[in-house]
Amino acid sequence: MRGFMSYPQVDWAWIFKFKMKFLNLNYRADFEFKN
Repeated sequence: MRGFMSYPQVDWAWIFKFKMKFLNLNYRADFEFKN
């Protein structure tokens, strides 16, 4: 857990953006697949 805490705030923001973008793409693909 200490390894995660050592990351700067900028890296956290980048990781968060990447995760949200990835989830959004997955959601959109799943939505189009069902329809």
